[in-house]
Amino acid sequence: MARLRRRFPYDEPPRPKLELVGRLRAASSANEIIDVLCELGRGWRGGAEELAYLADHPDPEVRDTLESVLRVYRGREARRLRERLQLLDPTTSDADNC
Repeated sequence: MARLRRRFPYDEPPRPKLELVGRLRAASSANEIIDVLCELGRGWRGGAEELAYLADHPDPEVRDTLESVLRVYRGREARRLRERLQLLDPTTSDADNC
């Protein structure tokens, strides 16, 4: 059964972080940003400082998705950024946006 699962995976493997960060920087709409953030949230990550600029995004859905995605990030910067988002918008839910 394991051999069959390897041959026909349920999901495509996650894209490399460097590629996703590039797509994030090139995104021109809130929906594109949210799509890339959701992809970034598929695996454990580090280096949340690359996402800090999104904490000031004018779209509350982008900020809410960012806060949700930061749960899979490791490190002090991810915790600080998440706390910052929660202080900026205390109504942010703990729901998973992706």
